[in-house]
Amino acid sequence: MSRLAAPSALPAEFIVTKAHRRFVEFCDACRRYRYIGLCHGAPGVGKTLSAREYARWEIVESPASYYLPSGPGHMTHEPCGKKFPLHLQG
Repeated sequence: MSRLAAPSALPAEFIVTKAHRRFVEFCDACRRYRYIGLCHGAPGVGKTLSAREYARWEIVESPASYYLPSGPGHMTHEPCGKKFPLHLQG
């Protein structure tokens, strides 16, 4: 009986494939011509990973989760128990 290895805490290096290059071409065309694009396909082919890589999500995702609105129309500057990544600290 084989055991599956536990997923690594660190993300694996992204590998650019032919499908990812086509995804980037599609995204660039959507931006250039101001279209709204929809990607669909079989599960597990890399749609989400390609979108995260294209958007540089590891940079975008972090700051939004650190500060939450304190009320209607207000933004708090108090951290929500999290620390900014070093490359985002001013």
